[in-house]
Amino acid sequence: MGVTRVRLLTNNPEKPQPSRGAGLVLVAVESLYAPSTPSNVAYLRAKRDCLGRTLPLDLTPA
Repeated sequence: MGVTRVRLLTNNPEKPQPSRGAGLVLVAVESLYAPSTPSNVAYLRAKRDCLGRTLPLDLTPA
């Protein structure tokens, strides 16, 4: 496809490593905003606390 430069959108701080090995120039890594709701707040907290994802500290449902 001819892509050589990427702006990676991820909450996974480990994801940029494999991209570098693929010959891509990583221009930026930006976190995604995941709005919390009563039905997903426990899931988002687990992703943040157990898996180290970069999510807001305040996961109060909007």
